[in-house]
Amino acid sequence: MLSNIMFSRRAIMRILLYKARKKTLFSLLEPIIVEPLELEYVKTALVDHDVTLLDDMFHNESLKNHMKKHVYDAVVLNGYVTAEDTMLRLSTFIKAVYPQTKVMVSGVHVQLNSEVFQVPSIDAVIKTQSLEAFKLFIELKELQGQKIDGIDYQIDNKWIIGDDLKLEQMEDTLPERTIFNTYKKKLWYMDKQGVAMVKRSVSCPYECSFCYCKMLNQGLYLKRSFDDMFKEMEPLDTNVFWIIDDTLLVNEKDAKAFIEASHKYGFSGQIIAYLRSDFIHGHEGLLADLKEAGLKEVIIGFESIYDKTLKDYNKGITQIDNIQTVSLLRTYGIKLTPLFMVGLDYTLKDFKALRQFIKTQKLDLFTLSIWTPMKGTPDYTKYASQLDTIPSSHFDFLHAVLPPEQMSKMQFYWECIKIYLLLLSKKRVQKVVLRRLRSIL
Repeated sequence: MLSNIMFSRRAIMRILLYKARKKTLFSLLEPIIVEPLELEYVKTALVDHDVTLLDDMFHNESLKNHMKKHVYDAVVLNGYVTAEDTMLRLSTFIKAVYPQTKVMVSGVHVQLNSEVFQVPSIDAVIKTQSLEAFKLFIELKELQGQKIDGIDYQIDNKWIIGDDLKLEQMEDTLPERTIFNTYKKKLWYMDKQGVAMVKRSVSCPYECSFCYCKMLNQGLYLKRSFDDMFKEMEPLDTNVFWIIDDTLLVNEKDAKAFIEASHKYGFSGQIIAYLRSDFIHGHEGLLADLKEAGLKEVIIGFESIYDKTLKDYNKGITQIDNIQTVSLLRTYGIKLTPLFMVGLDYTLKDFKALRQFIKTQKLDLFTLSIWTPMKGTPDYTKYASQLDTIPSSHFDFLHAVLPPEQMSKMQFYWECIKIYLLLLSKKRVQKVVLRRLRSIL
């Protein structure tokens, strides 16, 4: 264990935290612009050092240009799956120009795919959720080839592979909110401005087959109290909060604790959160109180309009559950964004049925993803030989990374576009389009 290693602490280090982003088709509209929350947590953990957080989304300065003017002891690259190639390319640049700078990588994608980043240009791979382990590692004065739990690192051209390290309880670190406070007016969730991101849990208690969230922290689901969550939110200068847990409320006990904590802190803002259909229709009696407590908008993975597909995905819900959810949320005035996922086996009939479902249910907002085997999941392993050459930027759920089974790729994309055009007819989306046009013009 890292905590058992005797070490002398490094002097204050100059550390650059860099959010690697890869633009997608959605970047044209920028419907959602959020702070780099993962790195805000890291910045707090490294508070004893001279830390700079750089994010192109806000700072209008590339990493390469920034590093021409500044020298760092270490650079931490952080990004999602779409930025994997970008992170590897940037690590090569840094090592070529600044060979003494230590290059590290972090983030949820890194945690599930640490072996991808074991390359000559990277010095350390942070593959644990533990910020304390990260802090202790970065402060080690000397590395002598000892194994360090939760960290893979390179020494003398040899990789030392640490054992897995999972959190057994939530750490009490809170994110450093300089970017939020400085760029609040640039932070958007659709038509809501000034949105603050909040994280309450690690991993997920559910077993959806396509999702990697359940695999984080080795599958151990942890959560902090709603008291702690509202206490974190209280001093933030905004009234819109996006809780990014894979699911906010699991059961009645969770719901009642949420309501109680909201009243205790006198919360009067708006909360956007991920929930499940089975929770909604299983707790109708709590929906009015949840809305009064701040739950104004929910994001729910409907995934499919077919029961067989939902069963294959191990969702634990049916199409009727989703239909009841639409009705209940409309009754109680809680906004809904359902998430749909089209399979590569979709036929023209399936696309037509999905469009009809969206129209029949009068959905004000929704998203459409293409089924994608995510790296680090069993589905990816199954198709690895066909996926290894696909650019990481294509794992954005907007590309068919495997060939469609019932039609050409162009026809498949056209059917997806027809659903996106339906989305563009929605008023909230039109507001986003107008906002984006104003910013360009």
